[in-house]
Amino acid sequence: MPCELDRDLPSCKTPIRHGMAMNTLLRSVLVAALLMAGCARDVGEQFVGKWVDVTSEKNVLSIEHNGESFIIRDTRPELFGNGVKTRNHPALLTNGVLQVSNGVGTVNYAIDEATGKLSTGDTEYTRVK
Repeated sequence: MPCELDRDLPSCKTPIRHGMAMNTLLRSVLVAALLMAGCARDVGEQFVGKWVDVTSEKNVLSIEHNGESFIIRDTRPELFGNGVKTRNHPALLTNGVLQVSNGVGTVNYAIDEATGKLSTGDTEYTRVK
């Protein structure tokens, strides 16, 4: 009953302040969660796109998001025949490098910051614009 008589009492303001503080906290948590969800998709975005081998324009990589990982679609002419063959390689982003595991080992795909080219160490690719 005292709050009905005098709303300026400190004990009468506490529930409202507490509710407002909880509201602010919940909003902050929601905004942070949305930002993190949006940023998660941006990780590795520099790899996504179409890349062409600098020594042979017929060898093309297409890198795409695949859930929380990536897929590298490697298209190149068949050795015997007139067609092309596309191989799909699942890739993981580890320490800023896309990694593809094959039966022999791991192939690393890194972007050279100086040239902007995608490199495996043996092969270089230029981004198609």
